Amino acid sequence: MKFEGGLVISVPGLHKHIAKIDVSSLYPSIMLKYGICSRKDTQRVGLSILDYLTRERLRLKELGKAGDLAAKQAEAALKVLINSLFGFYGTSGVGFNDMEAAALVTAYVRRI
Repeated sequence: MKFEGGLVISVPGLHKHIAKIDVSSLYPSIMLKYGICSRKDTQRVGLSILDYLTRERLRLKELGKAGDLAAKQAEAALKVLINSLFGFYGTSGVGFNDMEAAALVTAYVRRI
């Protein structure tokens, strides 16, 4: 099953009054807010892990801002890990994949 991704509109030419919006950890934030997880994860362990990793990342980010280099590096690694959790949903052949969950996340993204 294929699913539609997030919305990107690109029209050639010069434009005025353009804004770029970057929402921090958008896909994971949507997964947490709406409780979107794989139907194969009946105990919703993935969401619990995602919530924990997200809180830990924010804690490390603050330490990194205060000059803790190890915390800054760990925060960067957690960012990649957290964002990759969405990728599991949309990847065939992965144990906890769920194309409908992936499609639902991207549907919320397009509404933003």
